[in-house]
Amino acid sequence: MKPKKQPKIPQEDLFRMRLENMLDINHELIKLSKHIDWESLDKEWGALFVSTKGAPAIYQLDKNSRIGLAAGHISNADLGDTNEGAETAYLNYQVAF
Repeated sequence: MKPKKQPKIPQEDLFRMRLENMLDINHELIKLSKHIDWESLDKEWGALFVSTKGAPAIYQLDKNSRIGLAAGHISNADLGDTNEGAETAYLNYQVAF
């Protein structure tokens, strides 16, 4: 006889509260969110909010090389006491082999 399969329970993080424990499930917006058809909203509008969209900042130097510029922002998602974040700028030089 095989042992019964135990349901997988995600391991709790000792240093973070679970989101479900931070939210008030009786709040009006939580109740409203249960009545929204999120799948149809995603189908209708999801393609417009893709995080990889943006204008390429690349200049082709010749057939095998190009130079590019990129910028970004990294946030701590308001998990810490302060949310300073970090801005980054990159200058890329790429050569094809």
